[in-house]
Amino acid sequence: MADAGQLAVMPVCVFGYIPQWLTILRNRSSADISLWAQLLWLLGSTLAFFYAAVHSMVSIGALPLLLSSFSNLACVVVTTMLVLGFRRGAKSQLNESEREKR
Repeated sequence: MADAGQLAVMPVCVFGYIPQWLTILRNRSSADISLWAQLLWLLGSTLAFFYAAVHSMVSIGALPLLLSSFSNLACVVVTTMLVLGFRRGAKSQLNESEREKR
């Protein structure tokens, strides 16, 4: 039962990040997202994945934990890449809107 719950983390995690990804892509900006908070999520997810990897080496039943930790880490990496990639997007959009007003 616990393994099934742990495996359920994967789709919930992915579906939880999709609205954030779509918002960043639609707005072409990540100005509203704290970079420091995102980097802390990345650090926390990396540590959780490391723990799961070590735990899976010593415990046979740790595969669900490893898979869910990996899926969360992958989602955080994608989000961090989007935040960094669209960080300058807000400034360029402001410049475009200022040019349109003139």
